[in-house]
Amino acid sequence: MRRASRGTDTPARYGGDEFALVLPEADASAATLVASRLLEKLAADQEAPPVRASIGVATYPMHGESAEELLESADRLLYQMKARSRERATTANS
Repeated sequence: MRRASRGTDTPARYGGDEFALVLPEADASAATLVASRLLEKLAADQEAPPVRASIGVATYPMHGESAEELLESADRLLYQMKARSRERATTANS
C-alpha cells in the first residue's frame, strides 16, 4: 500500500483482511488514481496464490463527515464491488 500511495498517506489494518488508506487532502479523483495504482501493483505481483482486492473510495465531506461515516461508506462501496465481481464470475462460468 505504501508503494502505491504518497508519503503523506497513512495505511492501516482495519480488521481481519481489511485495510484502510487515509489520503489527506485528496479528492475523489486522486483517491481513485491511488486505488488504481494499488490494483495494478497487485495484478503485476507474481506471488502465489495471487492477491486480489476490492476497494471502496469515500471522500470527505461527500461520503461522510466523521471517520466512522467515511469508513462505513467505503465499506459499503467495497462490498458492492465484491458483489459485482461475483456476478461477473458467475456469468463467466455459466
